[in-house]
Amino acid sequence: MMNSTSLQWDIWEDESQTIGGDDSNGSQNESFNPKPKEETQSGLTFIFRHTSAILRRGPLTTRESSLIPVKAALQILWALCNNLSTEVVGEYIETVLLPLQNLTDPSIPSPFSSDEAFVNGYKTLLSHASEVMDMLQKKLGTTEYVMHLSKVREGIRGRREDRRVKRRIEAVADPETTGRLKQRKGEKKKAKRREKSAGQRSKRRGW
Repeated sequence: MMNSTSLQWDIWEDESQTIGGDDSNGSQNESFNPKPKEETQSGLTFIFRHTSAILRRGPLTTRESSLIPVKAALQILWALCNNLSTEVVGEYIETVLLPLQNLTDPSIPSPFSSDEAFVNGYKTLLSHASEVMDMLQKKLGTTEYVMHLSKVREGIRGRREDRRVKRRIEAVADPETTGRLKQRKGEKKKAKRREKSAGQRSKRRGW
């Protein structure tokens, strides 16, 4: 389960610094439920959208350092969803679930990398994403959680189908451009295969 040894930042191990913190009434462990002021809601909207966008984009390279902003975004989402009230989390649940669903979707292959630290770090990222989803299910209740997750998955399927239709239309309307794109895509696949083969040879030789 999510705890201070996994995603929780060190700063939040100090109870006085948790979101919602320690107040004059000593209510350290109460959920942080901000007043419905317009500026507060706008701030939350920005944070949820921005961190979710970083997760959707994913790592920009296949080096361990590229996982830092993605992990940080996941940490922020976990902290917010864990400490905000169920009512507030419910307002942003689909924004949060979209990148988490993409991350944990078994039909989407993990990015290949010859950097072992990246591979291990990415596996940890996927594990933490699953933990966040489990936490959200418990917080919202299974019925509401499944309803929102189903809507997110339906939206993903719809966008994928729209992209497929668009590619078919472009292939007919502009076959030359489509051909060039396919060629570049094939070259990238060959480069990845060569990198993968080189990494496997290095492992066999003990480098």
